[in-house]
Amino acid sequence: MSDQVNPIASHHLPFFVTAPGDTDVLFNVTLVFIIACVILTGVIFLTIHSLPERMAHKSKKLLPT
Repeated sequence: MSDQVNPIASHHLPFFVTAPGDTDVLFNVTLVFIIACVILTGVIFLTIHSLPERMAHKSKKLLPT
């Protein structure tokens, strides 16, 4: 294989393009961000889901029997 660079190729690569064998930092940051978003969405959903029950337990009203 030739070590010459193609003349029409860009000589400056973006920061997210990694060399073979290097750690893909953008992928790892994106993975952590997505996992954090999923967990945060679950926590918010469960908090909103349990809100009516918590409100009912805080009130001292008794249902007529």
